[in-house]
Amino acid sequence: MRVLKKALEFTKRVGSQLGGAAGGGGGGGGGRLIWLLYRHLLREIARFLNTFLLFPFWKKTSFVRRAFSLVELLVVIAVIGVLISLLLPAVQAARRMQCANNMKQIGLAMHNYHESLKGLPAGWNNIGFGWNGAILAQIEQQALFSTLVFQESANWDTTDASPNKTACGTLISAYVCPSISVKHQKTNNNIPNRAISCYNACSGSWTAVDTGGTNSNGHLGEASLTYVAKKLISHWMWDQDGVFYGNSYLTFASVKDGLSNTMFVGEVPTDADFGKDGNATDHWIIGSPQADPFNGDGVSTNNSTTSACEFSEFVGSAYSPLNTRFRFPATHGTMIQLAFGSEHTAGANFLFGDGSVHFLSDNIDVDAYKAAASRKGGESKSAL
Repeated sequence: MRVLKKALEFTKRVGSQLGGAAGGGGGGGGGRLIWLLYRHLLREIARFLNTFLLFPFWKKTSFVRRAFSLVELLVVIAVIGVLISLLLPAVQAARRMQCANNMKQIGLAMHNYHESLKGLPAGWNNIGFGWNGAILAQIEQQALFSTLVFQESANWDTTDASPNKTACGTLISAYVCPSISVKHQKTNNNIPNRAISCYNACSGSWTAVDTGGTNSNGHLGEASLTYVAKKLISHWMWDQDGVFYGNSYLTFASVKDGLSNTMFVGEVPTDADFGKDGNATDHWIIGSPQADPFNGDGVSTNNSTTSACEFSEFVGSAYSPLNTRFRFPATHGTMIQLAFGSEHTAGANFLFGDGSVHFLSDNIDVDAYKAAASRKGGESKSAL
């Protein structure tokens, strides 16, 4: 008897929590509709419990029941199982919609940045300043942007406390997907509580390696990449086929395939504790000590041990399949760290140049996926 009453109370409480999850997801009409449908179903379950299981015992006021039967226990377990199975997909859907709203906010910031400065931010620049730092003012973080101090080198990993290090340790909700399961901050590269980013800009479809030994035209030499196909392009190369890379600073006019057909930003399954073959899937905000300084000529900035690297902290490539880490775990770590992906089920959200957000499935055609990542390949988005 007491267990059944608690089941009824649990049913109503879960309904209330589900409404909060759907509303908090920022999903607008979609989240509201999910909540209304499930609220109706939860009410029907509660009505069934009240009418057929609890009411007969309430009616017999003189009867005092001090235990419950196995059948009642199984019914309660079944009801709880049904509620959980209904709750989880709804929460996941709400989180995915909130993630999409984050990306729409980033898209709006990109357009405002372009309007103000007549161009887009670079994927990263000479001092390792990333695109997500460049648009701080456009995502209502003008006060944080104003604290930054730029110099020729050592902008992010000074031994003493600095406003730049403090900024890199400031968590920005617009850059965090609600589905991500890892800690949102982690001390890294001498930056206390460094804040993660769940979104990387798209450098294009060519790059298979973040950094590596290069020859004069920026293509990887054979000796430096024996674990994947030879002569693939590195992020050290000064030009890419996407929109965001080292010192890119492109305009909307340079996106020949059209803004609605071209990826700007995609989700990444950031996890600084995951590493493979010496490469980590760590993605951060604002600035990178390892990418400072960068000269973007396709060769080392200083020498083989001090050259700029880890550009994947800000950008990703469609050369690696979507969700490579989870779907193809045997892939070399250099390609895993460049891959887009998410902790959503079977795909990830992507922001396109026109400000629209699309959820791309893990099963997307490989050629269509790479075509969407390039800005000037002459392809369309129709196959997505």
